Amino acid sequence: MSFERIRSREEARARRNTDAQAIRNWHAIARLSVNVAWKLHPKNAHPVLNFLVLINRALSASLFLFVALGFGWLFVPVVFALVSPSILLRRPANGIAPPAEAH
Repeated sequence: MSFERIRSREEARARRNTDAQAIRNWHAIARLSVNVAWKLHPKNAHPVLNFLVLINRALSASLFLFVALGFGWLFVPVVFALVSPSILLRRPANGIAPPAEAH
């Protein structure tokens, strides 16, 4: 067998594997969305979430704050890493503060 023939077979196999993986991903997304829709559907006798409890304003507010603060703690390191060089007056290239200007 020639090298070109082996390479073309491997490329075809890789393309088939990629296509099969894409089909599996879409199938998993469809199954997950159908499952979530059923879990939240009113005809389900044992729902996972019962949104009627959100009528309680204190519970709704506490859940909102819990989620908002959770995402806040998640993104604080990212935002600090993006903003800190300008706040601390450091150059990203060498990490040294620029010299003070003499008047």
